[in-house]
Amino acid sequence: MKNNNLKEIKPIYIQDTSPQNDNELSLIDLALILVKHKKMIVLVILLFFILGVAKSLMSTKSYTFNTSIEIGSQVIDGVIQPFESSETLLAKLQFSFIPQSLIEYYSSSNEQVRYKINSHSPQGSNIIILDAIGAEAEARTLSELLLNITQKIITDHNRIHLATQQRLKAIKSQAESELELLSSNKDNQDEKKRLLRSRIDVYSSQLANLRQTRQIFPPIKSHDSVSKSGKVIVTIFTLIGIFVAVFISFFAEFVIKVREKSKSSNS
Repeated sequence: MKNNNLKEIKPIYIQDTSPQNDNELSLIDLALILVKHKKMIVLVILLFFILGVAKSLMSTKSYTFNTSIEIGSQVIDGVIQPFESSETLLAKLQFSFIPQSLIEYYSSSNEQVRYKINSHSPQGSNIIILDAIGAEAEARTLSELLLNITQKIITDHNRIHLATQQRLKAIKSQAESELELLSSNKDNQDEKKRLLRSRIDVYSSQLANLRQTRQIFPPIKSHDSVSKSGKVIVTIFTLIGIFVAVFISFFAEFVIKVREKSKSSNS
């Protein structure tokens, strides 16, 4: 039996009111804008290209000037020990030797150029590297600065080297005197004599292996330039020109649209 109370269910159609995808049209509009202003785009890119060429021709090539220093050392219990750690010496360089050398140079010359001297040490080594970047015409100045800083390090470490050397000579001389006294004594003290001779040999070895802080090689100029090549500079300027040209094109089109809209509203 059919139930008359049941109502017929009709399908409900929902109309899609979302905006249509107009990406394709937008891309076409963008392309038309670029085509419309193609002459201006070419001129802007050409201008930046010429600027890049001029910049590459006018730029001075820069080189790295560097020197290396080996920290003085002594042998203690068969292990080579530097006079001071590379970290301590780097701190001295950063806060004392390098600023002091630069101040001395600036005060004695009328140059307005400001130089930057860097210092670093390969991990796990007793080598300190000093380097600076400058033009070939600045080679003499930078070499003198690096030599001045190096000399300050060597002078500072000569103090440590001399004190260590004097201490080793003193205790070695004392051991030799004790050995001579025992040798002149008729008492049989062979064990003590053997220990003294062993100590004298150790002190002699430490004196022989006492190494002063030294410059490994004088300041040298790198073979290759560290400045950007002409091709790189021209490429960078050309890319900047493309971005600027596109931006100007869209901005110009925006201004045109605003003016057209303003005229239509006034009329």
